Amino acid sequence: MFFVAVVPRVLPSIYDGKPYLDRWAQWDAVRFLNIATYGYGGVPGEKFDPGWPAFFPGYPLALKFVGLFTGGDHKFAGLLISFVAGGVAALALGRLAEDELRAAPRRTGMIRARLSGWTSRITADAEDSENGGGRTVRRGVHATDVAVSRTTVRRSAVSANGHAAADTEHEPTERELEDDAGTVGVGAVAAMLAGPAAVFLFAGYSESLFLAFALPAWLMARRGRWAWAALLATPASAVRITGLFLVLAMIVEYLVGRRGRREQGWAPLAWLVLPFTPLAAYMTYQWHRTGDWMAWQHAQEAGWHRQFTMPWDAFSLTWRSAFDTNYEFTLAFRIEIFAAAVGVLLSLYLLYRRRWPELAYVGLQLAALMTSSFYLSIGRATLLWWPLWLWFGMLALRHRWLFGAIMAAAVPFAVLQLLTFTSGGWAG
Repeated sequence: MFFVAVVPRVLPSIYDGKPYLDRWAQWDAVRFLNIATYGYGGVPGEKFDPGWPAFFPGYPLALKFVGLFTGGDHKFAGLLISFVAGGVAALALGRLAEDELRAAPRRTGMIRARLSGWTSRITADAEDSENGGGRTVRRGVHATDVAVSRTTVRRSAVSANGHAAADTEHEPTERELEDDAGTVGVGAVAAMLAGPAAVFLFAGYSESLFLAFALPAWLMARRGRWAWAALLATPASAVRITGLFLVLAMIVEYLVGRRGRREQGWAPLAWLVLPFTPLAAYMTYQWHRTGDWMAWQHAQEAGWHRQFTMPWDAFSLTWRSAFDTNYEFTLAFRIEIFAAAVGVLLSLYLLYRRRWPELAYVGLQLAALMTSSFYLSIGRATLLWWPLWLWFGMLALRHRWLFGAIMAAAVPFAVLQLLTFTSGGWAG
């Protein structure tokens, strides 16, 4: 991404003469830079931007801190934060994908256990009829006696009389499991980096920093290490309001997950109060500054005219903006509609799989975004939906040709979004 952003320099037809670092300082990145430099009071001598309180302080504080080591150059600090945080997020996503794969055989095995009695009876009845009444009945291998995974190899043994015996399965080796885990992890990370909104993982936006805390927090929660999960989710809540949806999903994971309440009791639940403290602290700060407890929410209304709207009204306005007009944001609104459709399909998939914690995380975000005045930043929010990237990781394992085709189609669009953003256009 950093190298592709140089392309406009060698394409005079679209090169606008901006220095390299300035090409990354677009849209909300400028707001983050100004907050890091001047605080929430605004740029001296300029008209106050009422949308500033909508941005949580975690990322501007990180800019200010890293800027101490970059000579006060917050633009470079922003790219450095995104580069390092993006690497941490990619590593955590890969580990999470590997854990999901290792848990899959257990879930599949439960299904097979329910079917084992039925399949054994069929095998027994068939051989009983062939033996003329059933002097000898040979039952097949019980499904619970074997581990089930994608690497399970089915072999068909042919009996002496020419009839195929029941399929048997063998447990995957540790090497096979590791290879599959690597494929799923790499596939999930590759899908995230090739997504249409991937440019915001590299630009001076807060997505990378949020994921650098949120993904390890979720990984710790899935492993039942609740103290670490809460400690990592706390800075994530200081970076974005999405941290609120993260901690709510973690509470659901604690209540219904295998390594939560059922395994550890109620005591660790107290840790999950900790990630709410950044939100409470920020609301208190803005109340002291403005007298408004909900200043961050009202800033959305003042800065972008976003307020609660019935979902059909929000969709209608977005649809008209995407297809009944033709201006600079037409394509952006079409992307928003597509991203919303992906979010709905993902939520339905999570509902079907009964993945309640992930459904809480994605569904609550989607509900908030689709009941705003119009769709805005849903495409960028897809970066934060790691259940989507985990699904792509499993797709890479099961149907590599389809995964490759999707990636081949996605990468050029991601590059187009990158060039659009670094040239000053709206990319989400």
